[in-house]
Amino acid sequence: MIIQAYRIAEDKRVLLPVMPCLDGFVLTHTVEPVEIPEQKDVDVFLPPYEPDVILDPARPAMIGTFMPAEYIMELRRQTAGAVESSKNVIKEVKRRVRESLWQGLRWAY
Repeated sequence: MIIQAYRIAEDKRVLLPVMPCLDGFVLTHTVEPVEIPEQKDVDVFLPPYEPDVILDPARPAMIGTFMPAEYIMELRRQTAGAVESSKNVIKEVKRRVRESLWQGLRWAY
């Protein structure tokens, strides 16, 4: 799940935070086998991280700060578009995982 989250969140069509969650009861009161893929397989599955924005002390910038009202709706439109795009990206990642990393795993979602 975590490896998929990186792939989804870092996709240029999405670029949104992803928060994999697990219910506390399930985590503390159940046992199940864990399949950990080989590092070489993960490296093939996850492309190298290429950030769109790199913080540079020589060129200071603010990220996530207050913005004037005229920009808020544009930000919300972009966020909504990224959420819509994420639906296809999630399907692509799910298919790719089935084909490569965990071929025998059954998916509930």
